[in-house]
Amino acid sequence: MRLFDGTAAQLNGIYDQKVDWFGLGANYYIRGQNLKLTFEYSYTNFDNNTATSVSSNKDFSTFITQLQLIF
Repeated sequence: MRLFDGTAAQLNGIYDQKVDWFGLGANYYIRGQNLKLTFEYSYTNFDNNTATSVSSNKDFSTFITQLQLIF
């Protein structure tokens, strides 16, 4: 598990934008390091949610999976 709580000096035209990030991951070992499945979920939260024609500061989540095979 990883956590980040910080402030960006300027992000997409907003000064002192507060950003919170949370990530959680897990590994499932099928055949030791030779065959492994990895999962990671993360969530990003912006203090000021804005949307312009150029960029946006909307909260978002990501889910990543990875399959590693060593032979």
